[in-house]
Amino acid sequence: MKKVARSFTKLVILSAMGLMMTVNIAKATGSTIIWIPSADFQGFNSWHLGIDNYIRTQKDNGVRGAGIYDLGITVGILPFKKVQAEIGIDYLSMGDNVYDDHPIYFNAKIGMPEGTNI
Repeated sequence: MKKVARSFTKLVILSAMGLMMTVNIAKATGSTIIWIPSADFQGFNSWHLGIDNYIRTQKDNGVRGAGIYDLGITVGILPFKKVQAEIGIDYLSMGDNVYDDHPIYFNAKIGMPEGTNI
């Protein structure tokens, strides 16, 4: 029984160490939480791959409808601290909607990050 407990403890410790090393290497950016313009930007030459799948949890008029699948890439394009910009491209699909006829969307944003003093 003690051998099993030691093996399990080693497995847990090794798994935790592997997870900590992976988190440090990934340097992941924040996830998508809102679909409105915001004052955060991708840093210069910082790439962000976004893969989001939004599912519906409630029915509308008795129909649940399809979810939204969003696959996109965004990159920061200005090397300045006080004025930043980013551009990106997204593939959006609902699977059952007229919007799927044109699923490619381009986006761009330029501005001053929050807390920037002029």
